[in-house]
Amino acid sequence: MVNPKDAGPQESTEQVATAADKAAALVEEASTKIEKKDFRGAATILDKACLLQPRSIDLLNSTAMTWLQAGEPARAEEYFSRALRFVPNNADILHNLALVRTALGKFEAAAECLHKLIMLAPMEPAAYNDLAILEEESGNLTGALNTFQRGAKLKSASKKLFTNFLDFCKRHEKLADFQSVRAQYLERWGADAVLQEWEKRNGGTGSAQSNDATSKIVIAPQTARAKIAVFASYRTFIDPVIDNLKSQHDLRVFEKGSEAEVKSLLEWCDLAWFEWCDQLVIAASKLPKKCKMICRLHSYEVFSDMPRQVDWSKIDHLVLVSDAVKELLSYNFQVPCPITVIHNGVDLDRFTIPKTKVPGKRICSIGYINYKKNPALLLYCFKAIHDYDPGYTFHLAGEHQDARIQVYFAHLLPRLNIPVSFDGWVKDVPAYLRDKDFVMSTSLFESFHYSIAEGMASGVLPLIHDWLGADQLYPKRYVFTTPTDCVRLLAELEVSNRPALQQECRKFISERYDNRRQLQKIETLITTMLSGENREAING
Repeated sequence: MVNPKDAGPQESTEQVATAADKAAALVEEASTKIEKKDFRGAATILDKACLLQPRSIDLLNSTAMTWLQAGEPARAEEYFSRALRFVPNNADILHNLALVRTALGKFEAAAECLHKLIMLAPMEPAAYNDLAILEEESGNLTGALNTFQRGAKLKSASKKLFTNFLDFCKRHEKLADFQSVRAQYLERWGADAVLQEWEKRNGGTGSAQSNDATSKIVIAPQTARAKIAVFASYRTFIDPVIDNLKSQHDLRVFEKGSEAEVKSLLEWCDLAWFEWCDQLVIAASKLPKKCKMICRLHSYEVFSDMPRQVDWSKIDHLVLVSDAVKELLSYNFQVPCPITVIHNGVDLDRFTIPKTKVPGKRICSIGYINYKKNPALLLYCFKAIHDYDPGYTFHLAGEHQDARIQVYFAHLLPRLNIPVSFDGWVKDVPAYLRDKDFVMSTSLFESFHYSIAEGMASGVLPLIHDWLGADQLYPKRYVFTTPTDCVRLLAELEVSNRPALQQECRKFISERYDNRRQLQKIETLITTMLSGENREAING
């Protein structure tokens, strides 16, 4: 911790000694709480110490960092600002203040700090890197390019600055700058592991031009390698997150086991990620709190009573996958912890538009055949389309999960007399989509519906029934209500420039749901959690 310093020359020696002794005792008490990870309690005690020693830079700085660890960036900003009044040219405090203001969304004020930091420490590459990112976020692309260029000229320029600069050039299709930056990187470090990893992640080296938007870099406090436990009853969506995190942290995955094993893993880790709001997080929330805890709720849980069984005072952050899920959750449950919406993501390296793709009349639906998918409406839409144009064929990739629906299909399909192909469970979805023209969703509710997003990324135009939130996730022009409306939508798409629409659909997915961007948002959330900051983040 800190050694409190003289509070002011106007006080008597006895008063100063008394204040210093009291402050030192408070600092010692706060240190004990920090060891127990009670950061809020420690910060509250340090508040009192600062009243006794209001000009101690070390004390003000320590108090700011402790409030940050307690998840109160606004309080941290207050103390960093107070410290800066006494030492306005302190580079470390300026940089910390910039990061905190960025986290609070005060981009202009953060940029002012970074501009001043560059004046004070013109050879510090981190300041150029962070300022360029801020300028891009605020729409000042010319300023961002200029700042990146200035930073790249430094002998001390970091690989992080260069890879962020490459991201910037690719994102904004600056081919000449992209090639120049890559050449500078090669001249300094050669084709090392960092550059190879960047190129693997971004699909090559030859061009900055791409239809796919890569994710913007988010400024966040850096943390050392942490111990993360992932609790996942089902690993349907979590494996990409696990693969992304395990390269940076020590990671263990728990799928099933005893309560004693859950307790042991919670005591081992710094942060626990609960995939699904189910019995695992319910059980963990009843145990003594030992670590940071994040829960990701998908959709089915919100229609159950499980969220009501969680002790939310033990959960530090809730992640939801759509705004519609957030809306439904708010109707039924009061969740006191911060909430972030991070949509699911699509691996754009797996799903591509075939160069030989030509418009056709093959309509598919992908996924389990159950009540949630509203299969009766699916058949009625197929029938309406077949009546409109018998040239269309219909393809179902999935398996029955409900015997009643299976009986219904077996009974009704011969009477409807429509050409439906049952393709069973498809493992290679990208290959399956290559010769399809439209992908249909008639679900009652979805938080994302992967087959729609993956289809759009593959040049397969969507036909989406108007379930709650569909028009928030996908373009409204592809949303229909009734079977008649579905035929109207199909007729409009037939006479449109379908190759252009296919490119627009892929661009829509790449700009909003690129898996690299979504994984980075999760990574940023975890980083800020481990560093002590906990706030409701920007939806994405």
